[in-house]
Amino acid sequence: MSNLQVSNLYLLFSPKQTSMTCGLAPLKASEAYSKYGSIGQFQEEFEDTIDNYFEDKSKLSAIGKCGLDFYQLKFSPIKEQLEVLDVHFKMAKRYG
Repeated sequence: MSNLQVSNLYLLFSPKQTSMTCGLAPLKASEAYSKYGSIGQFQEEFEDTIDNYFEDKSKLSAIGKCGLDFYQLKFSPIKEQLEVLDVHFKMAKRYG
């Protein structure tokens, strides 16, 4: 069972006030390319994840973990981090 599936089950059976965030940490920004092939494909998968796992959008409290990590560049170059951050901003605007 994936982390997202576990999270979704938790949301289904949790109290009303429980909510979660959804995003990709800056250190993992390179995964947007290695797993999905392109930033565009990552954005599509991110949107699908939110639409499929957060049927009740009130359970989605924020998009994140957002930011830039200048201290761990060996994991994800700044360019990739900036592109993932841009996707986070787009998703935050879309899902309010």
